[in-house]
Amino acid sequence: MVNPRIKAIYPGCLVLGILLLWPLLSRFLPISNLLLSEILVFGLFGTAFNLALGYTGVLSFGHAAYFGIAAYTTALCYNAGIPLELCLLFGILLGTAAGMLIGFLAFRGTGAYFAITTLAMSMVFYYIAALWISMTNGHEGITGLPKMELFIGIPLHTFVQKYYFILFVVGIGTYALWRLINSPFGKVLLAVRENDQRALTCGYNVFWIKWCSFVFSSAFSALAGCLFVVLFEICDTSILYWHMSGLVLVITLFGGTGRFMGPFVGALVFLLMKDKLSLYIDRWEFFTGAFFVLIVLVLPMGILGSITKTLRLWAGKSKTRA
Repeated sequence: MVNPRIKAIYPGCLVLGILLLWPLLSRFLPISNLLLSEILVFGLFGTAFNLALGYTGVLSFGHAAYFGIAAYTTALCYNAGIPLELCLLFGILLGTAAGMLIGFLAFRGTGAYFAITTLAMSMVFYYIAALWISMTNGHEGITGLPKMELFIGIPLHTFVQKYYFILFVVGIGTYALWRLINSPFGKVLLAVRENDQRALTCGYNVFWIKWCSFVFSSAFSALAGCLFVVLFEICDTSILYWHMSGLVLVITLFGGTGRFMGPFVGALVFLLMKDKLSLYIDRWEFFTGAFFVLIVLVLPMGILGSITKTLRLWAGKSKTRA
């Protein structure tokens, strides 16, 4: 009899095999290497956001700040001739530092006050980037970056090369998040999400637990921002604007909050819709918004959450009949 833990690995191995072979398969399928790389980046961004929302119960409207700060740091450092590996490290560190500061200030309030504070602080960084023209080039952003290349000599010039690099980094980041969520700390996060007053009564410091979760979420959001620059070799103020925070929220809700792979499913559906609809319809956002409303009304658990629930119901009925 197969060990259940080993059996649970099979779907992941199948997905990994498909992803590794994707550059060969992409010519026959409607998802290019560029689009799949973008899906991976925003899937990681959504998973980081889901750590705060889905597993801790913290709704942030300012995650664009950590994504954008890391992206700007990576672009500015690489433009200055610093090796790409160090650029990524600096981007993650600054994005995480911003999350530490904003989280410490925002958690002084609760509920709507927390959400508004994160949004306000995020917009502060947006206006800094827009007005500090000598450093960031304002709304025009940072363009014309040198061709991406790792310090060890591996070029990242083509979308296939970038795809495998992003797949490798996203894989490590996703695994780290999975280990975090399935650790004892992750169990505490669920307890705080379900009833923070009860967790406080049990002796947990709810403030610091939420803050630590927020910092981890910011760190992996920053990693996604670094990979965004690697992929597109451009960085402008749009990635710091409030709609980027709304985008990651929509992606997470599409897939299903509290479902580990939900944001990747949400990123796949949203970006695929955007890519295909924008070819034929100027106002593609209208149809995306209508689909989002449909998801909220018909599938409140998100796409992955609803599919998982349905499969479990079918499996339960099959066992009952047997």
